[in-house]
Amino acid sequence: MLQRHMSLILTLGLSLALIGCASNPGRDDVAPEYSELYNGEMQVAHEAGQHEITSEEAIANGDRALSEGNTDRAMYEYVHALELSGGDSGVLNKIGGIHIRLGNLALAARAYSLSLKLDAENPAALEGAGLLFLRERRYEDAKRHLTVALERDPLLWQSLNGLGMMADLDGDHVKAAAYYRQALIIPPEAEQQPDNAVLLNNLGYSLYLSGDWQHALQYFHKALNYNPDLDRAWQNLGLVYTREGEYDRALDAFRRVMDKPEAYNNIGFVCMINQDYDQAAYFFKKAIKLSPTYYVKAHENLDRVNRLRGQDG
Repeated sequence: MLQRHMSLILTLGLSLALIGCASNPGRDDVAPEYSELYNGEMQVAHEAGQHEITSEEAIANGDRALSEGNTDRAMYEYVHALELSGGDSGVLNKIGGIHIRLGNLALAARAYSLSLKLDAENPAALEGAGLLFLRERRYEDAKRHLTVALERDPLLWQSLNGLGMMADLDGDHVKAAAYYRQALIIPPEAEQQPDNAVLLNNLGYSLYLSGDWQHALQYFHKALNYNPDLDRAWQNLGLVYTREGEYDRALDAFRRVMDKPEAYNNIGFVCMINQDYDQAAYFFKKAIKLSPTYYVKAHENLDRVNRLRGQDG
């Protein structure tokens, strides 16, 4: 089912370990056990640990492994570098980034917490922690961390994107659009280049929420020019086409990312939001006809439409 104001939000539902206060996330008198940040295969650790190396060499090995797509080996090398050096914010941030990509959010939180313990104003660690808070819907913590991260480094596009998403949730779509536009003009020499497809899609959604559907469509198409496989942009196209009554185009857009019964159900749901109950019932019935045995949601939505228009069925 489409959600009117939530299609921007990152996938949620994973429980995170709490990230401590940046100034004191853990006991100062206890040295961190960096090995807890490695959850890979023991064979990797055995093979990598055959030779004595320096922390700088371990970081270089980790960077090389990461560039080759071997995240397990990269993670081991970075953890080894930490144990050799006694701690390094930059390395901890690398580990946090790997764990985020792997979905190990509790370990990512731990890595950023340790990084902030070493350097409470490290922008990459502040951003990483802020994005994890955003996933956890701890919005005030997320805003605080991402705002400070941008004060330290104005070119952090993910911080700008995260603040834009929260501005949209607050209903301040003008402010949200400003964050996205600021991220889209980050210069090419910046260390991290923005994901233009994601930003253009989110900018389009801000415009949609503010009622500017025509410009929203333009930005969704621009997003898909950068990344034709961006599911959220196809869903948002379907959303706008439905609101405009262009049901064939809406169906085509939704069908890029879902099966036909679900697409019909989504179109019907948007029609119901528009209070176009006859069209909503029509599309719910089409969803049921295509999938009468398992598509319970369309049945529930049809019952809801019938109640709204005062009919029995």
